[in-house]
Amino acid sequence: MTSRLKHVNPLQLGIVCCVLYFLIAFIPMVILMLAVGAVPPALTGGAAMSPMSFIFIPFAYGIGGFLGGLLMGWLYNVVAGWTGGIEIRLESVAVPLEAPL
Repeated sequence: MTSRLKHVNPLQLGIVCCVLYFLIAFIPMVILMLAVGAVPPALTGGAAMSPMSFIFIPFAYGIGGFLGGLLMGWLYNVVAGWTGGIEIRLESVAVPLEAPL
């Protein structure tokens, strides 16, 4: 079965991108924060990151992801209007029912 993606909701795409980009930044920042916290500043030459950067960077990525997703959703809708959208092939599959526990 062939289908065509002709429209996306830009706001919903922006929200999904916001959460994805936040997580993309948050998870490494937690690891980095633990690593930097374990190293005394004297060994790094005092070049440790500010604690505010560990908070700011994931939120900055999230905001950027939201705005980028919003823009990409809107642009996709414009371009899909010109080109007809992305054609995808879908397959129906039977999902077996699970036995209750």
